[in-house]
Amino acid sequence: MVITFMENFKLIKLLGEGGFGKTFLARVLDDRLKSETGEFIALKIPLNKEREESLIKELVTNALFNLKLQGVKHPNVVSYLGFSKYKEHYGMMMEYVEGKSLRQELSEKKMLSVDSALAIAEGILSGLAYAHKAGLIHRDINPSNILIRSDGVAKLTDFGISNILGDTGSRYGRMGTGTFAYMPKECVKKGYKEGFYSDTYSFGATLYEMVTGKLPFVGMSGIEIKKMILDQQPAPPIFLNPKVGETLSAIILTSLRKEPMERFQRAEEFLEAIKEYREKGQKQDRYINRMEEKKEPPKKKMFVPTGGWGEE
Repeated sequence: MVITFMENFKLIKLLGEGGFGKTFLARVLDDRLKSETGEFIALKIPLNKEREESLIKELVTNALFNLKLQGVKHPNVVSYLGFSKYKEHYGMMMEYVEGKSLRQELSEKKMLSVDSALAIAEGILSGLAYAHKAGLIHRDINPSNILIRSDGVAKLTDFGISNILGDTGSRYGRMGTGTFAYMPKECVKKGYKEGFYSDTYSFGATLYEMVTGKLPFVGMSGIEIKKMILDQQPAPPIFLNPKVGETLSAIILTSLRKEPMERFQRAEEFLEAIKEYREKGQKQDRYINRMEEKKEPPKKKMFVPTGGWGEE
């Protein structure tokens, strides 16, 4: 007699690929599992055996972390649904979000309106503040890890991936120049400890990009960007976009301070600053370099000779 085992999932399409693995839209076939997760999920499958072994190790050795992760239920955080096996691979199950990433949004528009950026900021910081209260640090906030649902709700995803990849040095050593741009000083220089303030920096860099269309630091290589992160100050957003006011520019630059203790210490502090700005400060903000309508200079009177040829 041949015994066949039914797979838990049917992969429908590839949603994206990152440093850890590929994420697929999957239909849940197992009825018991479906009752817990819903019919459709996002299934992240490790890229290689090394990543998969890290995932299994995390599953076995860090049960408390996994429980914390599953306990984060917030409208602005993609729900983590646990681990499961697909064919010969283990994968992470997450809530499926129908929409696009902030990275895709920025690729299409270059930058967002200030109002849209602030709405996204308030949502993401609300979810991040909830996670910080649970003791979780994201460690890899950037536009690729922010999803914009089709109804406009912003959701932070990929909590836990950085923890599974191991220690800070090896984790950031594998990242490309794009992710380097969102990394704070303590994540590129030895002797500093990462914390909740590392997340506020990374989201500050993301907000900077949303309202200016540029990264705080741009270089030809990770090494060049690393040097800029350590030694240079970003251009104030107010100078890059006339619609960014003085106060908002200052809030963003506070999140990007070199020294961790000078930044917003937790997402909750950053969130309060954004909420207060949206409620009161935005209308009173001061702007510079506004494009004024150019008035047409008065036309010069043209000399028209009255006499004919040869007349004096």
